[in-house]
Amino acid sequence: DVKLPHPKFHVFGHFTRFLRPGSEMLHCTEPWIVAMYLPAETTLTFVVLNRHGAGNYLLRAPAFTASRQPVTARALITQPKEQRFLVETTAEVSFTEAGLELHLELPTEAVCTIIVSQVTRVQSTRTVPGVTAGQVTDLAVLATLAAVTERRNGELDNRTCAAWSRVEHACECIVATLPVPSQLDGLRQLILHAAWGVANERAFGQASKDACACWERFHKERERLRMNDDLDWAIFNTAWAVESRARLGMEDSEGEA
Repeated sequence: DVKLPHPKFHVFGHFTRFLRPGSEMLHCTEPWIVAMYLPAETTLTFVVLNRHGAGNYLLRAPAFTASRQPVTARALITQPKEQRFLVETTAEVSFTEAGLELHLELPTEAVCTIIVSQVTRVQSTRTVPGVTAGQVTDLAVLATLAAVTERRNGELDNRTCAAWSRVEHACECIVATLPVPSQLDGLRQLILHAAWGVANERAFGQASKDACACWERFHKERERLRMNDDLDWAIFNTAWAVESRARLGMEDSEGEA
């Protein structure tokens, strides 16, 4: 007898068929999205798991712009419960000052792959020439890990010292490439305020004095720098995503112990 594949076969196909060898995995601020960029083919691929309600969704990739025209977006949806597999759907791609935007309608309990062709990375942010969006998010990752580690283990713990050393090393690497080293100062403070805001809120609660003070400084620094809003919120969301992964990892290790 010939049997149809299990529905999971088609779900896995969204990852095995469209996330190609040679692609670079991108950092996503939402855990239900995977994004990869294939430089050789100038294609940006998203795999989106929609476990929320059906509706219109907006995906942003602030570090990307058109490499040439036309920029096209191909979208395929799988709904295992409805026995709909890799069905073509529509996705609208556009570009703003903040970068690439994708608009699409997703049903609930669906997996969707969107492949955007003819796009390339933006090499630097608008406000700090010479600093890439990737460097900003990488620094936010390191700073949040350091702040969370200090809150859990104390300021003098070896793990804390090592974590802050990685932050300082990353900053020095960026500063070495800038014509004016002080250009990084405001951006660094913004990232540190977000990192400590997340660490303090998780440790002491949302209404705690320490958490509120950090978030107040974060928003004041945002207003002072007047940076790209998408970049500001990428820092904010990156910090929360890093804290969540670190917390879940700690819980897993405690469970195994």
